[in-house]
Order: sequence, then structure tokens, then C-alpha cells
Amino acid sequence: MKVMIEIPDGKYCEGCNFNSLGKENDNFIQVCRFYYGRKLKVEGNHTIKDDGCPLLMNESMSDAMKLIKHAWDCVLKTKPFSDYRVTSTMHEALTLAIKAGLKFAKDDCKKIADLCELGSGYYCQQFLSFDDRYYSVAVSAGNVSACQAFELHNNFKPFIMHGVDAPDVNVAGKKHGTNSTNRIAVGSKFNWNNESVTVTSFAKDYSHFVACSYKPREYEKACSSCGRGGWSTGEVKVNRLYKITHDDLKAIKNKTDEVNKNATDNSLS
Repeated sequence: MKVMIEIPDGKYCEGCNFNSLGKENDNFIQVCRFYYGRKLKVEGNHTIKDDGCPLLMNESMSDAMKLIKHAWDCVLKTKPFSDYRVTSTMHEALTLAIKAGLKFAKDDCKKIADLCELGSGYYCQQFLSFDDRYYSVAVSAGNVSACQAFELHNNFKPFIMHGVDAPDVNVAGKKHGTNSTNRIAVGSKFNWNNESVTVTSFAKDYSHFVACSYKPREYEKACSSCGRGGWSTGEVKVNRLYKITHDDLKAIKNKTDEVNKNATDNSLS
């Protein structure tokens, strides 16, 4: 049933995307997905002039959220409806917002999750959420506001270290081996315990991350006539696995600072 529902501040929102939570005093209590969980009372099956969705009318949206909201509205109107179309479109919209350097608000991760959801209960389907893979894109792109939104949403203290290569060198515009200070994300590469490691995952509570070094791969023999071949063919095998915490990074930083201080003192003496 398509009705108009009154919002406490006097605005009205077309109830085309809300979920029923039951009855209270013979009136349906609804949650408008564009109002982030506030309970709204349906005034009946009558039509009231629509003053606009509160996400657009009453909430100041970040530049990133405007793009994502526009993509969501458009893809839902495209027929025939396709889960794949919606999922891939929203993935590309969020990736574009991050890579383009659009500003994210600190609560945008929650807004994205609330917006890009259809159905309720058993039939609820989440089409987009700002997870670890997008954090890697944000770190590579240097989009600090996107990184901070993810960190705040997950109560995540970022791991920051000197000498870290971004997960995606093409996005970062930096060649492997660049000695930069950066946030650590899945795919980041750096030297640890005198060997090159790659970050593979975070702990569920983000208390540590896992980084692995790998054994050298086998290479096929190149053709003696044309020289083609010689590509790696062997299976990728883990050499060592490290679980690295903030304390571990702090210890390395203190050790490096001490070495640099001694080197400076020696040069001055």
C-alpha cells in the first residue's frame, strides 16, 4: 500500500520504501529507510503533498552520498529489475566516489548500508556496504574522509606505518618500493622481519591484521628459439604468517626513531 506518512518535524515522505514493524494503537508503525530508523506513524491511506524524502530535504548529504543516492534511485527504476545490475552499479558508484576524491561524512557508512537495502527480515537483501575492500580503495586513492568514515563506523583505530606501498599501485600512482607513510589495508605491502609481506586480512575486531610472506614461485623454461615463456607457473605458498598489532608497529617505530637519532648524533659529532 502506497501512502504518505507524516514525519515528526512536519515534513512528509512518500512511503514507497518502508518496512512494517507491527501495530500500535490500531495505527501501523513504520520505519522509513530514508529516515534511518525513526519510527513514523501512518496517518491512513490518503494522499498528502510530498515535500520530499528527508534524506534529500532535511539531511545535509556529503558529495559522495549524493552520487551514491542518485545511482541507487536510477538503478531501481531500470527495468527489468536485476540483482546483478543493482549490485554491480552500486559497487561502481561507491568505487567512483572514492577514487574521484569525493568528500565522505563520518556517518556515511551507516547511511550507505541503510539506503542500499531492500526487503525485511528473512527476505532482507543488502546490496552495498562499505567493507574492507572499499577501505583498500580509499587507502590507495588517498581519500582520507572515506578512510575516516570506515574507521569510525567500525570503531577501528587505523594501522599507520612508514614504508608502506598502497594496495593498488595504479590508483595510488606510486611504484612498488616507494618509501611512504600510509594507512595499512588489505593488499598493502611492506618489509617485516627482513622480508616482503602482503596484508591479507584484518581481525574481526580490528585488533590486529594478518600479513604473509611467500615462497619463490617456479618459472617455466623460456623457449630457446623465440624466447617466449619464462612465466611463473608454480603454486603460491605462504612462507611465514604474521599477526601484527598496534604495539608491534609502535615498537618498530621506536626502534627506527632511535636508529635515526643515533645516526644524526654521529653525523654531528
